[in-house]
Amino acid sequence: MRIKDLHIYGFGRFENEFIQFEDTDLQVIYGDNESGKSTLMAFMDYMLFGFPKRSEKRLRYEPKTTQAYGGKLRIETIEHGLLTVERKGGASGTVTILKEDGERVDEGFLSQLLGEVNHQAFHDVFSFNLDGLQMVNEIKSEQLGEYLFNAGLTGAQQLNEISTAFEENQNKRFKPNGKNPLLNQKLNNLQELEQNVKQWRKKLDEYNRMRAELADKKEELAQYERTKKSLQQKLTELQHIQSINPLIERKNTIEHQLMELPVATPFPEEGLERFRSLKERKIELIGDCEHTEDLIRKNEEETHALQLDGKWMHLSSEIIELESSYRLFKGRLEDYHKMEERIDYLQQEIDHEIRTIGQEWTEERIQSVKTDLVTKQQLMTRLKRFDQSKEDQKRLDEGLLQARELLETNEAKRVRIKKQILPEETVQSYREKVTHLSSQSPEFIKERIERLKSLQHPSVENPTSRITIWVLIVLGVVLAGIWIMNGDYAAGMIIGISLIGTGFLLHKNDGTGKGDLLEQQIKDLENELDGRHKSYDPSELDRLNQLILNQQQLVVQYEHLKEHERDLEKRYQEVARRYDEWEINHHRVKDELAEWRELCHMPVNVPDNMLLEIFDRISQLKKRLTERSHLKKGLEKLLGEITGYEDAVKKIADTVQIDSTQSIDKLMAQLSSRLDEEKKKRKERQSLTRSIADLREHHEGLKKKLAQYTQEIQKLFQKAEVHDEEAFRQKGKANDKYEKWTGQLQMVRSQLESTTDQKTIEHLEQNPEELLNLLSRLKESEEELEGTISIIDRLRDECSRLQATITHLEEDGTYSNQLHTLHLAKSEFLEEAKKWAVYRTAQHILDRAKRNFQAERQPRVINRAENYFFAMTEGGYTRIIAPKGEESFLIERNDGVIFRPEELSRATMEQLYLSLRIALAEEYENKGDFPLIMDDILVNFDEKRRKLAFDLIRSIAGDRQVLYFTCHGTTAAHLSGRPLRLPAITERETQTY
Repeated sequence: MRIKDLHIYGFGRFENEFIQFEDTDLQVIYGDNESGKSTLMAFMDYMLFGFPKRSEKRLRYEPKTTQAYGGKLRIETIEHGLLTVERKGGASGTVTILKEDGERVDEGFLSQLLGEVNHQAFHDVFSFNLDGLQMVNEIKSEQLGEYLFNAGLTGAQQLNEISTAFEENQNKRFKPNGKNPLLNQKLNNLQELEQNVKQWRKKLDEYNRMRAELADKKEELAQYERTKKSLQQKLTELQHIQSINPLIERKNTIEHQLMELPVATPFPEEGLERFRSLKERKIELIGDCEHTEDLIRKNEEETHALQLDGKWMHLSSEIIELESSYRLFKGRLEDYHKMEERIDYLQQEIDHEIRTIGQEWTEERIQSVKTDLVTKQQLMTRLKRFDQSKEDQKRLDEGLLQARELLETNEAKRVRIKKQILPEETVQSYREKVTHLSSQSPEFIKERIERLKSLQHPSVENPTSRITIWVLIVLGVVLAGIWIMNGDYAAGMIIGISLIGTGFLLHKNDGTGKGDLLEQQIKDLENELDGRHKSYDPSELDRLNQLILNQQQLVVQYEHLKEHERDLEKRYQEVARRYDEWEINHHRVKDELAEWRELCHMPVNVPDNMLLEIFDRISQLKKRLTERSHLKKGLEKLLGEITGYEDAVKKIADTVQIDSTQSIDKLMAQLSSRLDEEKKKRKERQSLTRSIADLREHHEGLKKKLAQYTQEIQKLFQKAEVHDEEAFRQKGKANDKYEKWTGQLQMVRSQLESTTDQKTIEHLEQNPEELLNLLSRLKESEEELEGTISIIDRLRDECSRLQATITHLEEDGTYSNQLHTLHLAKSEFLEEAKKWAVYRTAQHILDRAKRNFQAERQPRVINRAENYFFAMTEGGYTRIIAPKGEESFLIERNDGVIFRPEELSRATMEQLYLSLRIALAEEYENKGDFPLIMDDILVNFDEKRRKLAFDLIRSIAGDRQVLYFTCHGTTAAHLSGRPLRLPAITERETQTY
């Protein structure tokens, strides 16, 4: 089984994630802490075995940010191909399993595919982290046996459940010292009933006598029953003898025929067939010998016809070397022409660039300019500062101009408002006019009339006190002062005059009782009010109030502009100060740029804005100059190699008398062709020589085989004790009859043995008279059996009569009830005891089967683990011992010292447990190998142990898929060239890996 990919709808911190594993057997999943490695392991577990119920203690990994809970898992199996397992909605949700062809199957198919591996077995054997690895320390030898039983036997999980059910059913029925089990209760009840029956038996002597007589009759009946059984057995034996009599007669006939047969032994097994085969092969060998001799003669003639030239073979190594170098020579020619073209092209580019940057740039001057990365970085830094300085100047110029404009604008506005402000004397005269006009208004006269009317009828219960009067006067003075200070002279005067006037009026009226005077004043005011309605014009008062208000606003604006002008002046001074600082910094930046020019030998006539471009062009020119120099050196070297090759070819052509003035291509073609022809002749001659030797060797072998077949035929004659072919054939035919009748005799004997025992056969062979008068003896036995049956029927009738009498006595009193209850209790007790015995026997058989299976499989797991542990410790520890009944394992070091796991170092102990885990997983028999899932199990290993563990993990990955989760980058890099990386939670978005 291989996990191909998974799609998480919502699970823990994952939401809409798709992860695809590599096709390699070892897949490393790498991620930092909190990146979701444990969540991913749990997701694969839950997809295969289902989500945990809410009542379970396992973490459910329900998502926090989405309603989708579940996902898909695609697995590849050998038998069914690709399967898709989809689960949604938790423990009570839905599960869908799809085959590769789209067929939908139920969850039972998945359970059948997983076999005996449930959730617990998956965690115990195939999926573990460091804590799970260390839990192996708690496994006892018997527990390891349980693992092996579950791992190696199909249906082991159901068998364990059945074994538990057997034990529960036994305990429900019987416990040695229990009271509540059913058999314990029935046994106590049975003992009480037997005691009651014994007491009642003492009172019934007649009953006992009849019981004794009934017992005698039953004993006699039993004797006749035994006699009947003996007669039936005897009758059965006679009938059996009658049935096998034809086979015995056939056996005797065959034995008689064998005795009359002439002597047919000794004769070799399948002698006739072997003789025919040897004779046919001998004839074939004679023909092969003649054909081989003809071939040898023809090959010798062809060999003499071939003539060789030794001069070509002497030069063959040199020609072959030139042939092997020919392609290289052509490549050198091509490279030579390309180099020439490249040098010309570089020279054109160099000339063009020099014309572009200026004719004063010579190659020597260009080479003198420093163009390393540090120098370029310094230039870029200085130019950046220079550009930044210019930008700062622009901003400062704009700021200075803006500050000056704001200052001038504010000053002009302040002067304009100052011109609009009237003198204080003029404004004061306007206030006095407002006060006078306000006192002449109808509203003011109405208010006075109302106050006088209120004074005309004072309250008897609450007379106005002097304190109230003075409070009104003081309050009028204070309020008038406040309003006047705030600039509202009209309102201040009106409120002050009103309150002070009211106070004085109250003062005059207080205790005087001069009602006539108040009445007269009211009338005068009413008359004055009538005249004012006709002559009073409020527009002048409104105009004056608006004029005073405008002046007050202008004064406020003027003061605000003065304050703002001071702020603008400060701002202007600050900008000017920063401008001075910029000038100092700008000169420093220009000095740094000039210093760089001098350091890099850059001419001063190059503008600042062209420095970087000129620098890059000079860098490229230096590279082209360097490349041109290297190419010229390479060109000289190539020319030497090409000339040397051509000289070597012409020298050999002269030696073999070929025109060396031709082109190298034609010379090489002629040399290769002539050499191939000479090689072909030599190869053909060698082939003919080998063929002649092989044919001669084959001819000798044929003659040896011919002699061997002749000897084998003589051996057959000797084994048959004959001298010629005719006698051999006659004895062979007799032997065939002997084997045929012997086979028939064996078949008859086999039939006899299958129908009866050997003792009966021997008895009948020794006493043939037993087969005589079978019919009469059968008739006598049948008559004797019928007489015995009639006596048995009579005794049964007598027993029934006595039993009826006893039953009548039992039904007449309590004894019968007690006896019935006793029998019923015995029957129920026996039934329950039978059930308990069945469960006990079944559990015993099942336990013995499990122990036998564990005893067979456990040594295999220990042997595997020993090999892995030996490899990981480099032979430091040689043996793992799992003594039966012990709490843990024992480990033997290479010097013979025995240790317990807790006595080892932590890393060595974890090496031991890793070996046991892997051995247990490999011994686990199922329909498909499950993937091994490991989560950072090597964190306690040093570098050397980790490397050995890596080697072990890679070796087992060849047979099954291994998923290794880690948060260590070095571990991921060592185990896999392409680890799958999980992003941290801060990086996570919806993505595909």
